[in-house]
Amino acid sequence: DITGGWIATPKAPTSAARPGNLSVTRGESSITITAPETQSQGGVFTPTNKIDLTSYSRLIFKGTLNNKTPDADYLKICIWSDLGTIWSNNLVASYLAPANTVTTNAEIDISSLTGEFVLGFALYNWSGYRPIVMMEDVFAE
Repeated sequence: DITGGWIATPKAPTSAARPGNLSVTRGESSITITAPETQSQGGVFTPTNKIDLTSYSRLIFKGTLNNKTPDADYLKICIWSDLGTIWSNNLVASYLAPANTVTTNAEIDISSLTGEFVLGFALYNWSGYRPIVMMEDVFAE
């Protein structure tokens, strides 16, 4: 169960980039997360608690991933063993949103994962391009 609320944390994808503040808009049936306004800054949006994925085979995202960047590495759905100082630390699985594409729904194979993990989204402003996530639901089955 992915509960406990969600939180935005400034976190860069690499040590060469900078952490920045995500823009988060909470709607009645969805949450919209936008990459930081400042170029070369990134952030992550995660539940406030770790999730035990032991008995599940898929992580399913319902919503829209709008990757406005020319690189798939700037908008990801991520699973981390723990959050590190940068978002590429401790990454055990991810879904890369295709570059210059709007993707509806996505899933990650988690059948080999056992134990508790941090789930979330990683967004990065690359040269003024600001990826956007519109999340309706995230669940494991």
